[in-house]
Amino acid sequence: LYRGFGCTSLREIPAFGVYFAAYDYIKDYINDFNKDEDDTQHAWMASAIAGGISGSITWGMIYPVDMIKSRIQTDPLTGKQYSMMEVGMYLQNKYGWSYLYRGLGVTLVRAFPVNGIIFPVYEFALLQLRSY
Repeated sequence: LYRGFGCTSLREIPAFGVYFAAYDYIKDYINDFNKDEDDTQHAWMASAIAGGISGSITWGMIYPVDMIKSRIQTDPLTGKQYSMMEVGMYLQNKYGWSYLYRGLGVTLVRAFPVNGIIFPVYEFALLQLRSY
């Protein structure tokens, strides 16, 4: 039931830190170009672009850990349970470093629009809830 929990934690904790920090930084950077105008459309677009970029950066950073986590979680339940380091070294020795990035391109293609939608929708929901 908890197989891969340690790997998931090692993936998620730093990933969310980078994700939100990158989002705030990129959004502020984009908004600095249009600080003289009160343009809500620009704010939504800045949020979408910052979300997409921050999501892509985060996936690029944590993807090898995700590959190792997935391998641990899909191992048969019989036999020895291997550590994250053991699985990572096995994959690297057998397939090379590039194996840990297999599928990253498709993940990044998916990550940009998904993360680009999440933040504007979240901010819109907050705006609506604050109006009540």
